[in-house]
Amino acid sequence: MGQAHQKEALDVMASRGISISASLSCFFNHSISLLDTVIINLSNINENQEFIGEFLKEYGIPLWNCTYIIDDGIEQTYFVPLYNGQTSLEITSLWFFHVSEGKIIYAPFRRDDSSIAGHEQCFVFDLLSYLVFGEENSSGLVFGEKSSLSRSYLITLYECTPVCVSSESGGEYWYEDCVYRNYWVDETWNWITVNPGTGGGGVIDGGGSNGGGNSSGNDYTSTFATQIFQNNNFSENSWEIVDKLLDEIQEICIGATLFNQIKEKLDGEKIGFQFVVSDGSGYVHSNRTLNLDVDQINSNALLHEMMHLYQTLTETEFSYESSLMNRELEARYAQYVYLQNKSYLARAPYECSEWNIMASINDYIDDKGHLREGSDNDSFAAFLEYQIIPIYHSTDTYENYTYDLSQSGTSSFSNIQVLTQNCD
Repeated sequence: MGQAHQKEALDVMASRGISISASLSCFFNHSISLLDTVIINLSNINENQEFIGEFLKEYGIPLWNCTYIIDDGIEQTYFVPLYNGQTSLEITSLWFFHVSEGKIIYAPFRRDDSSIAGHEQCFVFDLLSYLVFGEENSSGLVFGEKSSLSRSYLITLYECTPVCVSSESGGEYWYEDCVYRNYWVDETWNWITVNPGTGGGGVIDGGGSNGGGNSSGNDYTSTFATQIFQNNNFSENSWEIVDKLLDEIQEICIGATLFNQIKEKLDGEKIGFQFVVSDGSGYVHSNRTLNLDVDQINSNALLHEMMHLYQTLTETEFSYESSLMNRELEARYAQYVYLQNKSYLARAPYECSEWNIMASINDYIDDKGHLREGSDNDSFAAFLEYQIIPIYHSTDTYENYTYDLSQSGTSSFSNIQVLTQNCD
């Protein structure tokens, strides 16, 4: 259950010297013993590679004694308010720490980060503002704890997702699918994996009340995810999320074949996998890592990036890099084939304009990437070159993607042809 350690805001600021110029010497000052492990490790990092000067300029000074703590006796989660002296009676940045089985995962966040607003976590900043400034905080919100709860359940939200429906006649309409969703602060924030490093965010060995050891992800027996992916810093909860997505992917023939083909071609090797914040999803061929943005945690987005992974396993790096637009088009069409067999709700993240582009390609080729009766490859190649590719080349994202004319027409969909050859 979480514990709130409060002090009067004026006393905190007076004792901590809130001006940035006077904050270096008291950056790690605190009186909460639970924070000792975190602060000792951060202090050691700063001695090896000084970071607190830039951190103070970027985020502000940590008010350790106003930290909101979630401690179940096994794992600890800390939300440390960061005060920059520029906002009156409001906390707009925090330092997040999660301590479990010898690992400290930590990162700073701002209230206006897309990962915060996107997951409805702004209330955490309101809570910290209350802990620092009391009832005089800018929002005017007052918080109280419910001692009957064994976990830090904080909010229930009624969320609506826009869903696009396209008819066979080419028309489209939208409707909203609405559900109640419960947010547990310790689960929601643990979705985010930060890259190891020094300074404001990273992963530290040797933290936690249980002494040294590996992260909980190392001991987790995954159904699918750890057969092809690796991340030594993932929690069990994170692997469960990936497993759920892969389970959804394998409900459809092209998805099941894709997973099995990747596993077979890797032959025991593993691809790096991580959740990223506001960087966009993507498979990075150079370091063999698949990034899934926290705003795109769905099987549709994962299948797209797995298609790119598969493409790199079936051709040379030169061939892949010189035909990026062909490969992108194939990955998007694979999504279209996949989503045709899913519910309308699953199609929600797939934009209607994108759906209609792929549907127009589907007029020429079937779900296995072969020409439909009455179509010819020259006409299809011309359609792609003069009507479809210019749409993507007109965008900032794809304007420099090379379209290889030697792989025009159905040649651009050769991987789909292989993956679907045994599909009904």
